[in-house]
Amino acid sequence: MGPVAEVTAVAPTGTHRMEAEDTARVLLRFANGAVGAIVASTPVYPGFRQQLEITGTDGTVIIEDSEITQARLRDGTAAPSLSPTPATPSATCRLCHSHH
Repeated sequence: MGPVAEVTAVAPTGTHRMEAEDTARVLLRFANGAVGAIVASTPVYPGFRQQLEITGTDGTVIIEDSEITQARLRDGTAAPSLSPTPATPSATCRLCHSHH
């Protein structure tokens, strides 16, 4: 995807009575035109697993608590690794985006 060209963010204190933000929403625009979103929140109930979803033109990979739990690729090839070893987003991103 290349470098990030633009970032827009909103980070209010919505639920907790504290002097810091408890929710953040970030929109990223990459130099190649791809768009990414990040949502982080501490007052979420009931406290689900940490989740990273990478979705692109060639597939989707879902990582929960550093483990790939789902991977669906357009061409039907095997996902990078569905072993219990921790996954790295950089290793899976290359499978989710076409390089035409």
